[in-house]
Amino acid sequence: MVPHKDQLLFLLYINDIPKNTNKNCKIFIRANDTSTIIANPTLLAILSEINKVLKLTNDWFNANLLSLNTGKTYFIKFSTTNISLTNFNIT
Repeated sequence: MVPHKDQLLFLLYINDIPKNTNKNCKIFIRANDTSTIIANPTLLAILSEINKVLKLTNDWFNANLLSLNTGKTYFIKFSTTNISLTNFNIT
């Protein structure tokens, strides 16, 4: 399926968002949705990385006159062990 001209321009416009990440983070961009996957063996490191990536992404959005819709922003934690999410504060 060939993207509509407006969709292609938008994808080209947002194509540099993944430059805000490091080796523990992968960003997937779609026409109207962005997903971020962060992997790290420790919960504290993941929390730190989440907050860093969200800040960098929000800074990018602000610099490009866009907005991050926090009302539609969600997270899911996958793990191989049962770790409590108490004090899991994403800012």
